[in-house]
Amino acid sequence: MPKRANNGYPGVINRGTYIQLDLRSLGKGKVPIYVSPTAENLKAASRKRDAILRQAKGGILILAEHLPGTPAVDKDAASQTLLEYGQQWLAGKKPEIAYSTWMSYGYCITAECLANVVGSVRMGELNRTHVKALLDALPKVPKTRNEYVYLWKTILTNAERDGLAPVGITIDFRRWKRQHPQPDPFSIQDVDAVVRQVEKDFGAKAANYFEFAFWTGLRPSEQLGLPWQAVDFHNRRITVYQARVRRFIKGTKTNLVRVVELNERAYQCLKRQQELTFQAGKEFVFEDDEGNHLMETRQVIESWWMPAMKATGLRYRSARQTRHTYATIMLMAGATPNWAAAQLGHSLEMFTKTYSRWIVGADQRLQVDRVDEFENAVRKRLNSQSPVAKGPGGERPGKPRGGEPKSRK
Repeated sequence: MPKRANNGYPGVINRGTYIQLDLRSLGKGKVPIYVSPTAENLKAASRKRDAILRQAKGGILILAEHLPGTPAVDKDAASQTLLEYGQQWLAGKKPEIAYSTWMSYGYCITAECLANVVGSVRMGELNRTHVKALLDALPKVPKTRNEYVYLWKTILTNAERDGLAPVGITIDFRRWKRQHPQPDPFSIQDVDAVVRQVEKDFGAKAANYFEFAFWTGLRPSEQLGLPWQAVDFHNRRITVYQARVRRFIKGTKTNLVRVVELNERAYQCLKRQQELTFQAGKEFVFEDDEGNHLMETRQVIESWWMPAMKATGLRYRSARQTRHTYATIMLMAGATPNWAAAQLGHSLEMFTKTYSRWIVGADQRLQVDRVDEFENAVRKRLNSQSPVAKGPGGERPGKPRGGEPKSRK
């Protein structure tokens, strides 16, 4: 069917039963408006087209303001709400990031506390006032807030590159300083008390889980995802190459594979656990009381750790202190920071920063032990030369130089 006359309105096309706006100069093609092409509607369409061209010339075009409900709006990025843009950005990231991270990001984007901000503001309208409202709505706990700040800054930086947000839109995004909790390790006596209490209240499976945590320092997610095929009894070691986060198996936190050498406590713990799960044909080393996979850290903490800690009467500490406990045990036993860091899957820099107090303490004790060893070696050599025990200077231990003191008359 041939095009009908435009009735003197450039860019407005009469299609007989509806009207089209020619927005090809803006890269939008010909946009249909499903109204009868009466003289009045053609005139209104012409005014609408002029307004669209003026807005596009002056800045970011938001088709939703002019053509709500039309197919063109669905394809128009500037007409998206901030929530829609964030979800679209997240959908594109799904192949690139771990599933647990993707889920966490999704929660931050759709969080109820942000609904009034991100659900109503269109990308083409976005300004610093909206950003400040977004920041004001974020959680006030520094660690949680910083996670939101990182995510939304990333999203809006992406929008800035896409030309959908003003330059400098992220200038107000700042991370809050937070105090990192210091390690609060258990003594070996307290470790034994906790393990005994767990075994008394919940049985061998639970006790083995926490004893292994105390004596390997594995991250909880790594221990939940530890399969029997990663255990090498012959060489007394395990290979840590995966973790279970939010019920799903993924790579380790650092995306690196490491070998953890088993000390006697950890080795014997695995031998006991072998009878409970390996010989039963189970894939993973640790499981719950009913023989099911341990799916989440919360499950272990709420079911076993918290009740047992309360029953021991010890000062409560979180289960993450099992990892800190093993780190300090290694250091106080004389392990080098480099080896200990590798066992935990830390960089040496991070390990030194976290455990500097124990590194200094262990080094001081080591120097004193070296002095004691030297003194003992000298004494042993002298004892082999004379039947009378002598000190390093040739005198008996504790005897002053110059012989016995003269008695007073």
